[in-house]
Amino acid sequence: GVASVARGAGDAGDAADSTSDGAMALPTRTALASSLRLAGAPPNALEALTDELSALLLKLLERKDMRTLVTAARAHCSQAEAVYLVPEHRRLSRHIVDLLYQDDAGDWHIVDYKTGAETASTRTQWQAQLDRYRSVVRDAEGGEIKSARVLQATEARLLDPGEQ
Repeated sequence: GVASVARGAGDAGDAADSTSDGAMALPTRTALASSLRLAGAPPNALEALTDELSALLLKLLERKDMRTLVTAARAHCSQAEAVYLVPEHRRLSRHIVDLLYQDDAGDWHIVDYKTGAETASTRTQWQAQLDRYRSVVRDAEGGEIKSARVLQATEARLLDPGEQ
């Protein structure tokens, strides 16, 4: 079973806010830069990385399916990241689900963020990782796992790596 469950520090609402016309707005440059700093970005590259991240987020939010995903996640979860500690072979294994939310029917949805290129090999790896997440979430949270998908960020694609 799952030894411990902890929700991540980021509120899903931080991902994007709605503007008065219903469009998605990006987090502030300060918030993006702060997140990049926490992720270990070098100070001399911070401005360029913030620009790159802003452009990527804008590209993602241009797509209706991405806006739908963000809206659904914001409505149904309080944390953008879920961390699970699972006993495996006399040690704890940490599983970090990038986005986990429960819909109105009580079903769970898993989204894992990827920036690497999609190849046959990475699809196989991604599917294995999502299968582990399905098992961990099912054991820890109960209920049905309705979807487990990858958000391939550089191409702004939401995909199920098990589908060909």
